[in-house]
Amino acid sequence: MKVKAVGPWLVLAAFTILSTTPCQTEAQDAKATIKAVGLSVNLPDPDSGFGGSYSLGRSAGIEVVLLAEDSKSFLIAVVDDGDEKTSLELSANGETLKNEQGFSNIGSMSQISENGHRAIVPVAATQVPPAGTNTVRVSGKLVLKAGTDEKKDKVKFKVAVGEQVQLGPATTKISAVEAYDFGEPTTNINFETNQALDVISEIKFFDEQGKALEATPAGSSSFGFGDEFTYTRGFQVAGSPKSLSAEVTYFAATKRITVPVDLEVSLSLGGK
Repeated sequence: MKVKAVGPWLVLAAFTILSTTPCQTEAQDAKATIKAVGLSVNLPDPDSGFGGSYSLGRSAGIEVVLLAEDSKSFLIAVVDDGDEKTSLELSANGETLKNEQGFSNIGSMSQISENGHRAIVPVAATQVPPAGTNTVRVSGKLVLKAGTDEKKDKVKFKVAVGEQVQLGPATTKISAVEAYDFGEPTTNINFETNQALDVISEIKFFDEQGKALEATPAGSSSFGFGDEFTYTRGFQVAGSPKSLSAEVTYFAATKRITVPVDLEVSLSLGGK
């Protein structure tokens, strides 16, 4: 049996907060900062036939999590397709770390904060840095989609499956209505459409008398292939309303913010 020596950080590193210098850029009237906020390094498990690691449920390789912040813009999405898309890579000791998972090294778990000012972007490689490596570099560009030209529309509708509802620029239909009564009655309402809903920043609901109702997001999803996608967005609304009105805040246009990335990330767990 052949045993390969590895540095202790390879075994211990797992989503630690890192010390890096924020990178700042200006795109149109927007300023964005970016820094590394998480790290995971996982050695490959030779007994796994699917690229697994010794860390249960995690793929082998390295992942650096980036945080981009822009207080002047409402971020909608991380652009990961098309000609002008996010392009990031990891390198160590001047050599690019290979990514052999067959798709983008930008993790599928990219997230935009509810207030639209923060984006969390994982960057991964299947190749683990050589033992004794102290830093890795994240380089390339992060492309973000942001909303512009904010508008507000109001709409009234019946709370019934199949009801068509115009939510800003998107024509939707109610695909599900589920009532719950655990002390305080609430109603889950799912809206479905073939138009992207990411330009909608907020929806406020009101009863028939115009009183604002407490409502919380109840999940969103998209699925499909090619140009054929179905988008859903759900809300949990207080009470058992038969009809509602809604105020929809959305963006009539979008822009792209390109953030150049050149970060050196320490692999030390003792970073301040």
